[in-house]
Amino acid sequence: MNCREFDDRITPAVDRLLHGDELKEFDAHAAECPGCMHAYATEHSIKQFVGEHLTMVPLPAPLLATLQRTIRSERNTVPALLGWLQSFLGNSLSLRLSLALGALGIIAAGFILRPIPPGTPAVHDVNDMLTESQDTYAGILNGDLKLQIETTDPSTLDTFFIRKTDFPLHIPAIRHYHPVGALLDDHAGVPCAQIVYAGEGIIVCLHQTCWKTVQDGRLLSLPEHALDVLRDGGTYSEDEEGGRSVVVWTDGRTLSIAVASMPSHRLLGDLASVSALAVSPP
Repeated sequence: MNCREFDDRITPAVDRLLHGDELKEFDAHAAECPGCMHAYATEHSIKQFVGEHLTMVPLPAPLLATLQRTIRSERNTVPALLGWLQSFLGNSLSLRLSLALGALGIIAAGFILRPIPPGTPAVHDVNDMLTESQDTYAGILNGDLKLQIETTDPSTLDTFFIRKTDFPLHIPAIRHYHPVGALLDDHAGVPCAQIVYAGEGIIVCLHQTCWKTVQDGRLLSLPEHALDVLRDGGTYSEDEEGGRSVVVWTDGRTLSIAVASMPSHRLLGDLASVSALAVSPP
């Protein structure tokens, strides 16, 4: 990999979209080229800084729903657009960063200064992991989100996530279901692993992220009543509209959220073999 090829892959690397041989070549070049390593570290630091210091503001619920649908539908378009922009800007890092920060300022100003009509419901917990995990589940079911790796071998899945998360990954055996693949994304700059299971015509999505970050509440969150249960060492579960349910538990530094289209008591029963669950199945 040369410097130009490395530069084209900085944004995908920061967004954790590189894997396999491409990731190995990227890491090898960074270790040998101080200039490219500095460019990568700078862009990574900016993303981390934005995730840690931007203040969340209430968004009208209809606007949030529209944004989520648009993001899901455009996920395949964004990498191509970023590639075109980087090709246009070349190696001019300062220009690229100036444009990125300028665009960020315009977007932030638009949301902050735009008046919210009286009576419009606002969504405060935009990074609520119960909501995020269910949105991800829906995206996988309707095909908006594609698996980044397809395999039934847990060890292959474990290898896929090496060095990509800041929490231990757990791939438990779930009764009646077997893993079929996985994908890695992030919320507010925090890596989140999605492990997908299938069996008996049902999909179970296991969403995992850093438990400490969720407890901190600045980047990721859970409803307070769910946090209370988990902090007491329990397992939280709830049934959602449309027959969907979620089961939430912790295992060391890892928060796990299982989502499936079945009642919570049945999902708890299928998860009975997971040693970290703090309740007995019905």
